[in-house]
Amino acid sequence: MKKKIFLSGACRNVSVAERDDWREYFEEKLGELYCVFNPNKKFSYDKNNVADERLVMNYFLHELDDSDFVIVNLNNSA
Repeated sequence: MKKKIFLSGACRNVSVAERDDWREYFEEKLGELYCVFNPNKKFSYDKNNVADERLVMNYFLHELDDSDFVIVNLNNSA
C-alpha cells in the first residue's frame, strides 16, 4: 500500500497558479510512489458557501489525519 502525502498551502487570496502549480508539480513527481492528496481538486475556493466549507474542512482534516506525510508550502501564508 502506498504511503499518503497531504499537500498543504495557501489557497485564498492567491492566484490560481500560486495555488495549483506547486501542487501539480508534486503530484507529477511523487504520484507513482505515493498517494498524493491535493485538496484543490476536491473544493473550489472561489465560492463563499460557509456550510460547504465546514464539511470540506472536516473532510480535509480526516484526510490529513490519515496521511503519512505533509508537504507544506509556506509561500503566501502570512
